[in-house]
Amino acid sequence: MTSVAGELQSFAGLSKKLKDQDKSLGDRIHAIEREQTYYRGIGARVLAIAVGFSVNWLKDTIAAKPQGQPPVAGVVSAPPK
Repeated sequence: MTSVAGELQSFAGLSKKLKDQDKSLGDRIHAIEREQTYYRGIGARVLAIAVGFSVNWLKDTIAAKPQGQPPVAGVVSAPPK
């Protein structure tokens, strides 16, 4: 008889290994999902702050822009000669 290389496994042993691997992978996936949720929250806060600063900057820029003189009611200016 020739010897078999590696481990000999029963169906029960293989089933247990599969269940252990399934649990291990499930735990890793849940950990990654929690981490991803954490980083999404941070990203949303950073984006909200950036949008807030941009809106304030645009308001200040538009308010500081010199506007043309509004016409005064009742005053008629003569055309230039």
